[in-house]
Amino acid sequence: MTLDSSSNLGKPETSSAAGLWGQFPIRDDIQDSESANGYVLRMAVANFLNGIPAAKKMLGKTRFAVFDASDADRVASWFGADPVRLAVAFGTTGIGRNSEEMQFRGHDLSRSYFINRLHPRICIRCLEENSRCHADWELSLVTACTHHGNTLVDKCPYCLGDLSWNRPAVNTCQCGNILVELGEPDAPSTLEREFSRWCATKVCTPGSSIEMDLVACPSADDLPLIRLVQPLSLQGGLSLVYALGTADRCSQGDFTVTHRKKSSIGAAQEVLRRGSALLAQVQEGNAVDFKTSSLSVVMKLLAESAAASNQSADKSLAYSLVNKMLRYGGRSTWKSRYPQLSQMDLFP
Repeated sequence: MTLDSSSNLGKPETSSAAGLWGQFPIRDDIQDSESANGYVLRMAVANFLNGIPAAKKMLGKTRFAVFDASDADRVASWFGADPVRLAVAFGTTGIGRNSEEMQFRGHDLSRSYFINRLHPRICIRCLEENSRCHADWELSLVTACTHHGNTLVDKCPYCLGDLSWNRPAVNTCQCGNILVELGEPDAPSTLEREFSRWCATKVCTPGSSIEMDLVACPSADDLPLIRLVQPLSLQGGLSLVYALGTADRCSQGDFTVTHRKKSSIGAAQEVLRRGSALLAQVQEGNAVDFKTSSLSVVMKLLAESAAASNQSADKSLAYSLVNKMLRYGGRSTWKSRYPQLSQMDLFP
């Protein structure tokens, strides 16, 4: 295992804290902007455990359960992480009695599908360099590595199965094959790379080496969607992009991408493309046909964007888009079983 000079891996632990299973001999702190799931997998493998399933079993969880902040103290005592930093990295799931909104890296999020918890994405080049999974890779709309500039991978190049956190090592598929590049990796579009960069700036640790890689592409200013999300919170930006992508999702346009699930890279790419295309039409004043599913999910997402963290930028932009869309009147069509938009709590 390659270690940074600042790493505590292998150093004796001075803390007296110990969990039910004691302290494992190989210890390290969670690194800046490292995925909490990736940290547990990295440390479990370093201590010759059976990956994340072994850690979950010690916590009394099933292999399909997810970690949350309540697990931080015990996991930190096993592997040497700072418990406060680990709790923030784990976040909260919003699952259970009297639960509130989810939290991810300190950000409140309103939708579970904003985070891709079950089918992780990786940059093979990053794992070859330091065996660390980045936290921003867990956001469902992040499709590009902002360090190497290639599209992330969510399938094994050998078995073609979806990657899972329940794999034997950070760089090994559950089928047993080492995850290596077969040929040149795919290059993301400028839109995908710049949106992934925006997401990474929201969740990475200020001053970290990951943040220093995030240099905007000169052509990013030409992308309306990127300009739109720049001042927004993570919750506001994700809600806005999903609202735009969903509003155009059912139209019979040029986009014919099929995808296996919401958490796939193909689905994320489709949402970004559709949202960007619809926004361009709205800004140019062209007639558009907005189509929504039941309960008008588009307007609900815009309302959530407006309410995100009480930030004035989120509110102003979401309200402007609501007004812009509704002003189309007869030129636009809202197709829904429940079209009574006036009954929705858009202006809390």
